[in-house]
Amino acid sequence: MKRPAAVLKRPAAKISPGDDDSEESHSEEVRRKPAASIRKRPAAFPDEGEEEEEEEEEEEPKAQKVSRSMKTPPSKKEARTAIKEAARRQKLVQKLKKDIKPLAQKLKEKREELKAAEKELEKHSATAGKLARAIEREDKAKALKRKRRQKSLAQKAGQRMKDLRERLADAKAEVSKLKVAKDLGSSWYPLGYKGLLYNMGV
Repeated sequence: MKRPAAVLKRPAAKISPGDDDSEESHSEEVRRKPAASIRKRPAAFPDEGEEEEEEEEEEEPKAQKVSRSMKTPPSKKEARTAIKEAARRQKLVQKLKKDIKPLAQKLKEKREELKAAEKELEKHSATAGKLARAIEREDKAKALKRKRRQKSLAQKAGQRMKDLRERLADAKAEVSKLKVAKDLGSSWYPLGYKGLLYNMGV
């Protein structure tokens, strides 16, 4: 005797299409997990602490992204203040550039004048150096000439003094001879006293 169809089949209301999908997905996950774990794990299985550290490192960038997204945007007041400050700085820079422009032109002119003056100075310095060296040579020549003249005069004066001393010595010798001859009463000196004076150049 055959059983009724109601007994053999489960009621359709108890099984929903989502349950079938969940069971299939669950079974697929169960089948995939061992293979993935076998592929990813090295020969020495990592400790549970290392797995927890990896999970924490993965969670940190997510937390940073969330904190960045939670930052409040700048207010309009701050934006206006920043724009005004930038405009003020821009005006200041333009004013300084405007003030510097004539000064730069003057500085350029002064540099050109300085360059020309330096060239003239070099020329005059060269001329002055030549003249100074010429004067120095002339002064040295004059000093040497003066020194030689003084030396010559000194030599001449010394020679004259020597000659005078010799003449004086000769005169003294002649006088002493005359005295001796006079004392002896002889005519040893033929010319007499006048001849002696003539020989002395008196």
